[in-house]
Amino acid sequence: MPADMRPLLHVGWMQSRYFKTMADEGAALEETGAQTARTGSLGDLPLTVVTATGPIWWPGTPPTIDPAAFRTMWLARQADLTKLSANSRQVFADRSSHFMNFDQPELIVKAIRQMIAANIIESPSLYPSAFSPRRAGQKVRSSSNPSTSAVAAWA
Repeated sequence: MPADMRPLLHVGWMQSRYFKTMADEGAALEETGAQTARTGSLGDLPLTVVTATGPIWWPGTPPTIDPAAFRTMWLARQADLTKLSANSRQVFADRSSHFMNFDQPELIVKAIRQMIAANIIESPSLYPSAFSPRRAGQKVRSSSNPSTSAVAAWA
């Protein structure tokens, strides 16, 4: 995490609701896992899995946990997520810890934009009309390059 962002994170951690949220998340972890296991296929619903692979990707890992074994398990579970949809891809955040939104916000934004651009052309019925490309006089281009899969003017 960039040094200039740490104070902002610490301010958030000092909020009393942060600890309640963490406690609620911990209490619901088992049920969340069960819900995930029951999810089944998403069909061809667009899915992008963004995986943190930075050098310190889970700050404060207890010393009783083998980092290499945990990393192997983590990467396997992340790859498993891509199997939920026939229309999925995985993006690796190689400079990110668990806090990808702080470490590489540009990567998150790029992944979202690419997913929308690639899929709005292929499956316009998945998106509300507010996200449809303009029709009158606007051009929509697509290419085989996933990083420039579509260029659209938005209504």
